[in-house]
Amino acid sequence: MTEWHKFPDELPPEDGYYLITSHDWGDTAEHPWPYIDFFDSESGEFRCQDWIRSEGWCVIAWAPCPLPYKGETDRSSQTS
Repeated sequence: MTEWHKFPDELPPEDGYYLITSHDWGDTAEHPWPYIDFFDSESGEFRCQDWIRSEGWCVIAWAPCPLPYKGETDRSSQTS
């Protein structure tokens, strides 16, 4: 289960990519938009936040990204 953190009340612990949820300022949180963005700990903002603001969107929450799918690790067990 994804553990979401309210932004900007809780900031990510370090620079990196995170899942974020944003929404249109005039739309409340009824139509969330989830995607991945880079958090810059020096500025305390997500990299795309300026673009999001210019389009009328704001980041409302973040979560750590899940580990990526790596597929099968033992290819010798595959059959043709």
